[in-house]
Amino acid sequence: MTKVIRAEKIIEEDVRDALNTENQYYLLLENDHIDLYKMIKSIDFYTHVRFLWENTFLDEHKEESPFLIQFDKNSLLIEAFIKIWTKENLGILIESSFSPKQLQQHLQSILLVRLPDGTQARFNLHEPRKLAGVLNALETEERYQSLLRPIKTLYWQENCGTRSTWYQAKQANSQAPIYTHNDMRWFMFNKEEIKQMDEHELSYLSCELISELELNDDFMKKLYGEDIKEYVNRGIKNAHRLQLYKEENIKHYLLLCATHPHRASNQEFINIIVDTKSDEDFRLSQLEKLINKKGVTYE
Repeated sequence: MTKVIRAEKIIEEDVRDALNTENQYYLLLENDHIDLYKMIKSIDFYTHVRFLWENTFLDEHKEESPFLIQFDKNSLLIEAFIKIWTKENLGILIESSFSPKQLQQHLQSILLVRLPDGTQARFNLHEPRKLAGVLNALETEERYQSLLRPIKTLYWQENCGTRSTWYQAKQANSQAPIYTHNDMRWFMFNKEEIKQMDEHELSYLSCELISELELNDDFMKKLYGEDIKEYVNRGIKNAHRLQLYKEENIKHYLLLCATHPHRASNQEFINIIVDTKSDEDFRLSQLEKLINKKGVTYE
């Protein structure tokens, strides 16, 4: 089956140029930036900010909810999005011909999705680092349209180290939502889609690690001409064999090995990481303690 590329690369000016239709424009932003609400209101006081989780199973946490913001195409919020919030991976820009209530209704209906094994998982459409992988993984155009439904176009920036890439994803015929927060779990990702999304995340993790390691002159000298991408990908596979599955733990482990190679070859270090009966978070915390242990040298 030929892979369909739905996340199309664009440039920053394309985003500004897109704001010229009679459609509605929205920002969907992660609410983990200090004083983000105040910042939004200071830029455009009259814009309406909706809490995505309001009236859902997460309602008691709605103050921590992502913000759904409808804004006028002449609002200065677009410049804040392009120049500030995309750099911090805070969210996406949405174009839709449907009302804020209808868009919120649909977004709430996909807060929970089903996985191939029958379990459920939280789903955040507004994660820029994952979005291209999700949209490109969907097997059919019907599934793509079903997931987006009232959304005509998405715009976002994917950041990896010093590299930033703008994307857009369009659908020809957006449709009114048919599900609400009462219908969560109606969308299910299949095994092949999960596999492709995992591959995208691994590629992103590899890019992040390469960008960080390239800044370390001592490490680069010790590579002795070895391809850094091969080094990182081999390290990720080894981390999986050690039953490290969380992205932050894989990254932490590989950076420890790369920046402290002599210490990483110490038997005590090895004994900790190969103890797969212990929780991966616990093992990484023990490695960090060992690395920072005073009065111990491994060189």
